[in-house]
Amino acid sequence: TLDIKKEMSPRIPVSFLLMRPRVSEPSRTPDGVQADVGKPETMGNTTWLTVNPVANKLDVKLAHAPVVTPDGTLDVVINLTDAQGRPQSGEVALWLVDEAVLSLRREKSLDPLEAFIEPVFSRISLRDSRNLAFGSLHTRENSGGDGGDFDDDDGLGRMTVRQNFKTVPYWNPSIKVDRSGQATVRIRMSSDLTNYAVRAIAVSGPDRFGTARGRVSVRLPVIVQPALPRFVRLGDRIKAGGIARVVEGPGGAGSWSIRASGLTVKSAASGQIQLDAARPVPLIADLQVETPPFTPDGRLQWDSVSVRMSVMRSADRAGDAFEVKIPVLPDRHFIEEALFARIDKRENFTWAALPEPARANTVLSHLLISDNEYLPKIISAMTNQVRYPHTCTEQVVSQTYPFLVYTDVWEKYGIAPPDPSVAENVNRTVEFLKTAQHSDGLFGYWPGTPGYVYLTAYIVDFLTEVGNANKTLRQPFAFDQTMYALAIEALKRSLRSDYARFVSGHAAHERTAALAALSRSGHLDIGYARELTAAARELDIQGMSNVFQAIAGKKDALGSEHAALEKRLWESVIFAERQGAEAFAGFQRPGAPVGARMHSSDAVVLASFVSAVSSSQPVDNRNRQRMPLVVDALVKMGGAADAWGSVHANSVSLLALRGFVDNVGITTNNTFDFNDGAASRRLTMDGAFSQHWSSDKAGGITYTGQPDRAFWAKFSRRYMPRDLGSSAEPQQRGFAVRREMIRIHKDAPPARTAIDKGGNTLTFTTGDIVEEHVQVVNPETRLFVAVSVPIAAGFEPMNPRLENASSDARPMNRSTNEGDYRAFFDDRVVYFFERMEQGTYNFYFRTQAITEGEFSHPPAKAEMMYQMSVYGTSAGSRIVVGGR
Repeated sequence: TLDIKKEMSPRIPVSFLLMRPRVSEPSRTPDGVQADVGKPETMGNTTWLTVNPVANKLDVKLAHAPVVTPDGTLDVVINLTDAQGRPQSGEVALWLVDEAVLSLRREKSLDPLEAFIEPVFSRISLRDSRNLAFGSLHTRENSGGDGGDFDDDDGLGRMTVRQNFKTVPYWNPSIKVDRSGQATVRIRMSSDLTNYAVRAIAVSGPDRFGTARGRVSVRLPVIVQPALPRFVRLGDRIKAGGIARVVEGPGGAGSWSIRASGLTVKSAASGQIQLDAARPVPLIADLQVETPPFTPDGRLQWDSVSVRMSVMRSADRAGDAFEVKIPVLPDRHFIEEALFARIDKRENFTWAALPEPARANTVLSHLLISDNEYLPKIISAMTNQVRYPHTCTEQVVSQTYPFLVYTDVWEKYGIAPPDPSVAENVNRTVEFLKTAQHSDGLFGYWPGTPGYVYLTAYIVDFLTEVGNANKTLRQPFAFDQTMYALAIEALKRSLRSDYARFVSGHAAHERTAALAALSRSGHLDIGYARELTAAARELDIQGMSNVFQAIAGKKDALGSEHAALEKRLWESVIFAERQGAEAFAGFQRPGAPVGARMHSSDAVVLASFVSAVSSSQPVDNRNRQRMPLVVDALVKMGGAADAWGSVHANSVSLLALRGFVDNVGITTNNTFDFNDGAASRRLTMDGAFSQHWSSDKAGGITYTGQPDRAFWAKFSRRYMPRDLGSSAEPQQRGFAVRREMIRIHKDAPPARTAIDKGGNTLTFTTGDIVEEHVQVVNPETRLFVAVSVPIAAGFEPMNPRLENASSDARPMNRSTNEGDYRAFFDDRVVYFFERMEQGTYNFYFRTQAITEGEFSHPPAKAEMMYQMSVYGTSAGSRIVVGGR
């Protein structure tokens, strides 16, 4: 008998030793071999005893109705007691989650106690030396068995994962429970018809924990479930709708209806149906995706379509209805055109008609005129940021960062911002950053990829700006203080001389980036600042600029170092005479340049210099006079197509120019004759004029005001060619991309169909499994490459990494290299590379035909993420999915 006290470990080993003495007579084994069974035997065993930590356990019980109706209320009663049944006060985290989500992978344990209990191991070993004198022993082994299959059924069973649901209809991390040990929570349920898992974790005091599980079903007597694709593209035709089911009661006569917004209902079956008590009844209509027009501010009037369906049983009028929104995606990229011009001395600024036929409702022209020469370039760069397609950590931050510091500019000039949803973008960016941060505080480009100091420094700058903005906002942006503090500690460690996690060959630059970010966040170490300032002779322009910004506010402690570094920075600038005036002509190149590995370019270097020298007033009067020349060079470096060349260059250039935008005065009562291609009119502007209109005609503008004034204009036009994306031909602008679809047959060899010419039609049947094959030929080593493979709306990607994925989801071929990060989206699969070596790459994944209809199958594309003029595409095709 063992007396186990509660102070002992919750898992303890009890070891047994059995010894049998020698017996003199030998015997024979069943197969006739003589065995000496009289040899001494020693047997040992360890049995583990589990000790229930009663003193640390909290009994949590949830009481609620097992079934509720959609959009109804659910009362959940929480009871907390100890092991003796006495009520306990505490705090409870309660949530509901769709069981379809839990089916994607095995649910982890909820019990917090497991994190506090260290595992115990037995280290007892036995050795009986008496047997060594007698040679080998004959032992009889018991036959083993598999023990049957592991049953992982948690009650979900063979449920089909629903595509339209509210994943978590309720989440409350802090429900207070008083001394009575009881609390009641009222939950407003969602509209989904599904089963929800109810989960709770409770804590009472510092050392008592408990968990509880439950289940609630959302049901109706008669239901209609959506049978719709997860997205559609412009020009698609789909056969979709819903499925009617009888959950309770008999079948019989019934009726149904379907309405759509953004979709034209081409044809549908009669509104009268016969419900079957045992079998589902498909309710299918022919739907055509409409092309939405633009709003006056240049946005599509809708980016999703909606389908509303209802069904009713005639006998008792029991019924159901749903309304589902489906994202609308373009079937091909918009064509962008842009022109910049200076207008003065009554000169004209004109633009030509559209060079090719455009699809109806897709042409949008925009004219911006300003007396501030910076504003057209700023608007152009920000528009590029909004429309940028990729989502690595740096790019997500670069898309959001500049908008934080320009929020007050648009009101000053009376124009609409390129993106009004700043708060939403900041919040989304902060959430994305949480997924990309390592436990050591560094950020990677994607979740699970290596972290970098220079990238973390850039993100800390952004988070510092968010934190500063929150000090003055009535509704602050999302901000994670723990994430921010971890990143700052990581940057502090990177300044140490023994730090070794830098990108090879770029340690000096990364340390200066960390120093500047720490300075902006208020964590500058004077010792490290003095050390890096002394090493400035070995730094390039960006490195010197980083150090100069870091010490700009520390002139009291680093006055001489600040002056010496400012002199060195300006001595690195080359000025030359052009057309009788002095102009910026570049930099002398001290130190090793940073290079594309960390997104450096001529524009980034110049923007870094402008940001640095504008952080404090230049001491030398000549340099103060030259400052506008440097800023003007940065403005002129921005082009019409992609502004300063990349999403990162745009961001740092916009940040560098922010301090100069307000230095330009606003002129008033400026008059122009404006012809938009359809009509002419006289307009008057103060400071800036912005106008959107829909026209593919030629037009122009003429300044009719005072001749001594100058203005800067930007004309941009955006349209989608009339031909569908399925007709697109292959393009090679640095990459060669080929695509084929491999139809999988269980009883026959795979059927391969190459998509080598635009406009071909491929036919499939619902249920068909297709292996997508994309081949990319990369002629040279390139940095930051994205390979994007769009999927037709009638197909769904099959992700083999899901724990519940069937063997059908695993491709029969193996990808050459899936890159540093792979993402499965509803409409595409994307492979991201930080570095893509020269060679040929083959990518394979599987999809399944789900929805009947005719769908656009856009080209696959490989492109450099920071040099998007280098790309390659496969051909587009048309997909037809028929029923069985």
